[in-house]
This record gives sequence, structure tokens and C-alpha cells, in this order.
Amino acid sequence: MTAPAFKQKLADLVAAGEKKVILDLAETSYIASSGLGAISETAKAVRKKGGDLCLARVQYLSREVMNFFGLMPFVKICEDVDEAMRFLNPPQR
Repeated sequence: MTAPAFKQKLADLVAAGEKKVILDLAETSYIASSGLGAISETAKAVRKKGGDLCLARVQYLSREVMNFFGLMPFVKICEDVDEAMRFLNPPQR
């Protein structure tokens, strides 16, 4: 998927009212800076609505790119989609 298409897909999710977003990046071997910008923008947008964004199954190279561009402190990275679901939907007490 191209960066503009990825950015549009994320913008469409936010516009549709999604507040909890999980991006499964298992098959993404590399993320360009424009893709990181789209992730960052989406995280900010869903947090404004009281939600959050979580990345799942992020490959090593993508993690390194995220770390280099300083995205790591701003997004939750989970080992798998199940962990991301638990993060976004914690048990109610």
C-alpha cells in the first residue's frame, strides 16, 4: 500500500468515528517517514476522541525506523493482536 493510500485509510477510520485502532504490521517490512506521520496523526486524532492506537506484530526493521524517528514513546506496540485488544479494552472493575 502506498503512503497516501495508507494515510487516507487511517483518515477514513477516524472520520467514521473509530476511537480504538489496531494496526497489524506483521507483513510490513518497512515503514517510510510518511507512513510514520500517518500513524502519529491517527494516534493524536483518536486520543482527542478518548481512544487510542496500538501497533501489533511490528517487525524489527520497522521498530528501528520508528525508534529513529522518535515515534516509540507515543504509540503502544504489542506483540500480537490479542495483546492490543486487551490494551484497548481493559477489563472493567
